[in-house]
Amino acid sequence: AAIIKSGCGLITAGRHDHRPERHGRSDTADGAFYRRLSARIGKQKAVTPTARKIAVLFYNAIRHRMTYQDQGAAAYDERHRQRVLANRKRRAKTLGYALAPMPNPEAVS
Repeated sequence: AAIIKSGCGLITAGRHDHRPERHGRSDTADGAFYRRLSARIGKQKAVTPTARKIAVLFYNAIRHRMTYQDQGAAAYDERHRQRVLANRKRRAKTLGYALAPMPNPEAVS
């Protein structure tokens, strides 16, 4: 089976719960997406984009004859963190600044 990359993970083999209201308690990439969004815009409004995301994943899985395997909330959170960091570095650069990581507090003594 071929593998395609999507916003939530890879489409390969596995099982997926397609009910958006369940994603507030799940340890999936969709659950992490829902929790991040619901913290920002509210639970009721977060259901619609989460349902759309699931519908797109379902459509692509059917269209390309693949099944969905979730990569987990930890992988989603790490990808989100890297994306936010890259966006902030790019924004700082356009404003004439450079971001540098802070020194590790354990190493400074």
